[in-house]
Amino acid sequence: MIPPTSQNFLVNNLAAGSQYDLCVLAIYDDVMTSLTATRVVGCVRFTTETEYMRCHFMQSQFLGGTMIIIIGGVIVASVLVFIVILMIRYKLFYIDPVVLENITCSQCPRVPLCIFGCHLTGS
Repeated sequence: MIPPTSQNFLVNNLAAGSQYDLCVLAIYDDVMTSLTATRVVGCVRFTTETEYMRCHFMQSQFLGGTMIIIIGGVIVASVLVFIVILMIRYKLFYIDPVVLENITCSQCPRVPLCIFGCHLTGS
């Protein structure tokens, strides 16, 4: 909102090399309808300079979004690596019950997985 006494105003955060349409509207009380009405005071079309120092790309927002995506990717990758490590450990140390039943007590000292107990077969 611009006060009625103001003759000029400043528009900030414009992108360099872009085209804009700016219209100024007057807001007043309509006596006939007793409602608020608007009237176009004027419109102007302008383009910002391509290398104007005050019209620049907001790099902080771009870098912030990029950093969020990178950090999210690192988290997802680390979770996937952790899951793969768990799967490999499970495959390496999985004990087949059929193999465990065929181990005799004499083989237990040589087998590191005999903490689960030995089963005597056929004596």
